[in-house]
Amino acid sequence: MSREYPTNSDEIIDSRYVIERIENLEDERSPLVAAIEEVLDEFEEHAGLSYDKSDSEHIDNDAKLVVLEDSILKRRALLEEWDDDNGELKELKELASDCSDYSDWRDGVTLIRDSYFETYAQEFAEDIGAIDRTGGWPACHVDWEAAGDSLKMDYMAVEWDGVTYWYR
Repeated sequence: MSREYPTNSDEIIDSRYVIERIENLEDERSPLVAAIEEVLDEFEEHAGLSYDKSDSEHIDNDAKLVVLEDSILKRRALLEEWDDDNGELKELKELASDCSDYSDWRDGVTLIRDSYFETYAQEFAEDIGAIDRTGGWPACHVDWEAAGDSLKMDYMAVEWDGVTYWYR
């Protein structure tokens, strides 16, 4: 399932694309985490203790530990920079977390942008045969805003980056 990734300007979002994007971003991030863990393991193996910045007195007496500590700090800075540049991962994880408690998120949940919900309600009514797509009257007189508001009772709202989406 490969496509452009979801943004908060999309009218409809499939949760599986959110999941795919999270996985791709985590794959980008994982080498940075692994690099830190590698140096931490080497530090712990050499020092015989866990890395703790507060234990700098012991570190100062061992040149290799000083080099390893410097490497740890540089790698953590790179990870922090990556996280700052890729806030999207945190936002998407929050969205997934907010929705997964109330839905079958991994199986595919449709999120509908609030500003699009009226159109969604009309399309849904047509899809289930409640309204004839080709008919004029009475469909042309339906208050779709009210119909959409009524349909929202079956949905949960979630905020994503300042935009409300509805899902069930």
